[in-house]
Amino acid sequence: MRTPLGYLKDSYQKWEWNRNVPDTKKRKSVNDFLKFNFWDDLNSSLSNKVLLYRIEHGMYRAELASIFGVSESSIERLEKDQSCISNEMFDLFEVFITNNFKSN
Repeated sequence: MRTPLGYLKDSYQKWEWNRNVPDTKKRKSVNDFLKFNFWDDLNSSLSNKVLLYRIEHGMYRAELASIFGVSESSIERLEKDQSCISNEMFDLFEVFITNNFKSN
């Protein structure tokens, strides 16, 4: 049975039970339906901003990585705040996100 967003009921149950999370391209429709961004942790870290940018624009990590000429794993490490990146790369991401995305 499909829900109002067009996803299967089982998908919602898996999301609710933390067995699975919707992929980035589906998260925007979930946010629009819920009327808030479930993935926004309300801090202004670059990690959070990058994730929110991808959700808002329905982008996979590989798509954002290609814009910056970095690997998909670099974006993943950045989002998980696990990677020390150069000041130059940090500034590049910060300027891009600031200029191209305003979170709600």
